[in-house]
Amino acid sequence: MSSKNEEVSKLKNKIIECQEEMLQLLQEKQLWPDKSKLMERTKERAVADLRRHSVQTSELEKELNDLNKALKREEKSETNLKDNFDRTQVSHDEYKKAMEKQLTEVECTLDTVEKRLSVTLENRVEMEKRLENLKVFCEAMYSTLKSKESSGVSLVKEAQLDHPGGQNGQKTRKRRGSKKS
Repeated sequence: MSSKNEEVSKLKNKIIECQEEMLQLLQEKQLWPDKSKLMERTKERAVADLRRHSVQTSELEKELNDLNKALKREEKSETNLKDNFDRTQVSHDEYKKAMEKQLTEVECTLDTVEKRLSVTLENRVEMEKRLENLKVFCEAMYSTLKSKESSGVSLVKEAQLDHPGGQNGQKTRKRRGSKKS
């Protein structure tokens, strides 16, 4: 009898642990859409930044072409035009290097976001599997406990029979199936 009580007690404790874990998993699952939206917004911002930088680079290249046309058209002093052109070229190269660096950083950010999104999706699948396993386990435990109750076995009555004076009282055990005459 006491081993059955211990088993029932262990099963009840396991059910409570499973319910707590299921609650934690459900709470974590509720955060997934927010995390996914945040990652999607970050990706959208990175793409928008990349497009903006591309437009700026095109504008700078157009400006450089305009300077070259102005050089041919006006034929100013070669020294002054060369100095202006050289300064613009250096500025363009620096800007281009800065934009290439930013482009690399944006690509790295996109890769990181994609990896995080992939890991999040993998975690989501794993959590859903664990949640389903936990649900099946809880249903099985509930079914087991329900079948004991429906078969006329009262877990409370069994506990009272095993411990008539309470847990600290005298322990007298009645045997099932034996009849006293």
